[in-house]
Amino acid sequence: MFNNGDDVSPKSPKGISRRTIVKGAAWSVPVVIIGTAAPAMAVSGNQTATAVSASHNGANYTFTFNITNSSTHTYSIAGFTASGFTGLSSATTTINANGSTTVTVVGQNNAKPSNVTLSFTLSGAPGGNVVKSVTFNNIP
Repeated sequence: MFNNGDDVSPKSPKGISRRTIVKGAAWSVPVVIIGTAAPAMAVSGNQTATAVSASHNGANYTFTFNITNSSTHTYSIAGFTASGFTGLSSATTTINANGSTTVTVVGQNNAKPSNVTLSFTLSGAPGGNVVKSVTFNNIP
């Protein structure tokens, strides 16, 4: 090679530089983190259940509780369970957004327990079901 006076400085590389890729990656990581955190907050909601009364006549039990829903979603109430109980059911089937309702559940248990934790499922909100429970102590 010889130098005839023309400028022979090195040419810029073609394509995207590694520095440009690293800058782009640094900006995309926070977007991914924010995008995955939002659904978890949407699922949580705020529903509280408070025991009102419980009684039994032999093996036939009646449970009454209040449930408050301070989320923006209407839920269906179903899937009642309690250890040793059969036939758990309720006529109340929904709780409105930002609302409250009283739920009465009936069921049978021959062991006649004096303390019962009743669980139920709230379904219908984005992100899946929410399982809640309410405990009744010292049932006469």
